Amino acid sequence: MQNTESKVGKTLQLTLDDSFEMTESHKTSSTPLFDEDTSTTTTDESFSDGPALSTTSTDQIKMETFSRVTTGKEQYWSAPDANTFKVRGRKYLTNGKKIGSEPFLFPARGVDFFRTKQAPQDIASHVLATCVRKTPTFLINFRLPFGVLMFYFEIPAKFLPSLQCRYEGRNDPETTNWADMSPSERTICKFLMASDAERNENLKLIPRVIEGPWVVRKTLAGKPVIIGKKVPIQYFYHPAEPSLGNAAFFEAALDVGDGVGEGKNVIMLCRKHIEKLAIDIGVVVQGNTQNELPEQMLAAARFHRLSVSKAPKFPFGHG
Repeated sequence: MQNTESKVGKTLQLTLDDSFEMTESHKTSSTPLFDEDTSTTTTDESFSDGPALSTTSTDQIKMETFSRVTTGKEQYWSAPDANTFKVRGRKYLTNGKKIGSEPFLFPARGVDFFRTKQAPQDIASHVLATCVRKTPTFLINFRLPFGVLMFYFEIPAKFLPSLQCRYEGRNDPETTNWADMSPSERTICKFLMASDAERNENLKLIPRVIEGPWVVRKTLAGKPVIIGKKVPIQYFYHPAEPSLGNAAFFEAALDVGDGVGEGKNVIMLCRKHIEKLAIDIGVVVQGNTQNELPEQMLAAARFHRLSVSKAPKFPFGHG
């Protein structure tokens, strides 16, 4: 078992923060942002409150896990500009307007993809004592029919008490560290403390194609969706283990492979063109009341030109 854990630790370490390799900026195409919000009081048709979508991505980092690709077009992930994502503004409930987001609340750590026909979940139970646990991490795990696409984000220390309250039975953090938080930060704390059902009512995914064939860009044009209403989501938490050097780990596992109808068609369309695509995956917790506004993007990352066939297989017999 020790050898197997070392194998996956080595693979994951290539994508995370202490092995990043910077590359030149990569030009991308602008796409419009459309929105689907669940508010019944207003409809959002205005996108005039923030800047246009940037045509360049920033802080581009090679996806070292896929360094064996030989197509001549390197794959990598990058961090998009938070301000290009439109979120509910402070007066959204009365004027329906959106604004460019403030910086991401959870910084991006890395992106990974593994081929597997039995997409695993609860990744921390597979990945033990590796670099992925060096830092408190929020993992969004897309369980696809052909593999797992995983986005790693750092959880800042101010949000850890909320997870500890939810899973470890510690004191309610609201009275101790919420007073100096912004409305969006308090909304994230409430999300982390909420039941799974409550989370699924408020977790919004914003997928947008930055580069790729027109048919895919039109299909994924940045329209937010309450993802828990579309696909099953399971949440997993592993507390910090200081004696082992392991930080807290929180995962949202999205069973995208269980999608049917339109959702399944979108997945197959993206699979067909995936080596030509640059896709942003943004996440925001919906603000439903005035004291939860303005919204602020929780996290986002962009992956470029993923080659499924040349990606490594997931270890531990899930290939």
